[in-house]
Amino acid sequence: MKAVLKPAGLTVVVLFALASAGASGTVEAGVEAVQQEGGSQEPLVLGPVTPHVMNADLRTMPPVGALLRGGPVRVVERRRPDVTLPDRIAEQIDESGIQRGVPGPVAPLAIINFAGKGATGYVPPDTIGDVGPNHYIQMVNTVFTIYDKTGAVLAGPSNINSLWAGFGGPCQTENAGDPVVLYDRLANRWVMSQFGAWGGATENECIAISQTGDPVSGGWNLYDFTTPVFPDYPKLGVWPDAYYMGANQGTNVGAYAFDRNRMLAGLSATAIVMSTPAVSLHSMMVPSDLDGGMPPPVGTPNFYQRFIDNVLGGGSDRIEIWEFHVDFATPANSTFTGPTSLGTASFDSLCGWSFDCIVQPDTSQKVDAITEWPMWRGAYRNFRSHETLLGNHAVNVGGDQAGIRWYELRRNPGGAWTLYQESTFAPDASSRWMGSIAMDGSGNIALGYSVSSASVYPSIRYTARLASDPLNQMMNEQSLVVGGGSQTLFNRWGDYSSLNIDPRDDCTFWYTNEYYATSSPAGWATRIGAFRLPSCKAREMIFIADEEESREDGR
Repeated sequence: MKAVLKPAGLTVVVLFALASAGASGTVEAGVEAVQQEGGSQEPLVLGPVTPHVMNADLRTMPPVGALLRGGPVRVVERRRPDVTLPDRIAEQIDESGIQRGVPGPVAPLAIINFAGKGATGYVPPDTIGDVGPNHYIQMVNTVFTIYDKTGAVLAGPSNINSLWAGFGGPCQTENAGDPVVLYDRLANRWVMSQFGAWGGATENECIAISQTGDPVSGGWNLYDFTTPVFPDYPKLGVWPDAYYMGANQGTNVGAYAFDRNRMLAGLSATAIVMSTPAVSLHSMMVPSDLDGGMPPPVGTPNFYQRFIDNVLGGGSDRIEIWEFHVDFATPANSTFTGPTSLGTASFDSLCGWSFDCIVQPDTSQKVDAITEWPMWRGAYRNFRSHETLLGNHAVNVGGDQAGIRWYELRRNPGGAWTLYQESTFAPDASSRWMGSIAMDGSGNIALGYSVSSASVYPSIRYTARLASDPLNQMMNEQSLVVGGGSQTLFNRWGDYSSLNIDPRDDCTFWYTNEYYATSSPAGWATRIGAFRLPSCKAREMIFIADEEESREDGR
């Protein structure tokens, strides 16, 4: 940790998450390691961990205030493998894979649009959220807020670690960030998490499971898992047999499975950890996260995905799918296998060799596009006739302008994944990054993201496509909020945003992301909005206790 004084009395605390020692010295060495290991590692069991029971009404939690002018700002640096990069190569951009200009219809206007949590003193905010039958929970680094679906605050904003107050350990004493919130539709429960301290005596992942579908007054079971290494950038997914998590572990990609059934019951629970070597800077995979009310076929593994840029990883540009089969009864039977490689149209993932390539108005400060990792979420849906898996990440579409490459994978039930459609959304000269993608119950897709240029302040927009639209095409985009300022001091923009599907109708998309209302070093704001495509055939979800019924309501 290092403190640096900046002009105008602004104190900046820089938090470094350092790569572990022993990183491969070359890109080629990382590729060779993956090929040799093949994902076949011995599983490591964490725990069992006994939960703390918290029955307090979250409306009684101590609130947190806004960032005070001139107060300390904590900047969290990104952890990257210690690898030797090749000389900058001007990769050929495949224009056939880029959607330039959008002559078609415009994405629908937001039907809900309200302010989320503002600056907390951390950069970046890592804005994330999810929606349930009656609530929306937003998390930013260190803070959570629970809203009703009109935007009224029901609980918070409160520090995430206040959930663990009185229970001891780093989940109580630290408030380290990288939050994730998920609504588990199969169980009508909520999941909130963040990691514990880094660089301390232990590394931890803190996971809170609601006891009921009411996250405000229904109580929570709180788990504190000690992890083998620092689980940077943790991303979780809901699956019938486990809560799966991917983590950047520097020279390795970590894959975690937490015993969902025991955690839902409030019992002691274990986690099983697997890993595979990173390929150069590609040190992160996202697990599949279930959307809709139809679970995957019984026994289906969780699918982890990452992309590989051939300049960094050798071979050809591709998507890799890995499969995590977990067995909590006999952990030695657990496997993490792959990759299944799917070739893609050519892309260049390196948007600026220094990683800071997003330009903003009225400042020379550029921000990080996070072009080496897949973005949140790996959205999965089962239509019975076929299964789908979505993904997205930022790419360079020329001149270090960022666009969003998005994918839809499909397979027949239990079959092999194929690339059904792909494209890069870059309709004009502005950069687009920080994407999140989801699909509604009718097969329509939406994509939310940040947008910025030398003349466009960082703003929040989204686009969409109907299932009946021509493949590889998105609509004209829509604004959720127009930014009024730039981030003037730091390169660390948000690490992720979140697009999710409302379980009430399986049609309404909810999106949250960050922007600046006025220019400042760290005075970011967030927005929460919802929209739906009129063609979606809604399915009204009726929740009775912890059981779920659905019916088509004819809309």
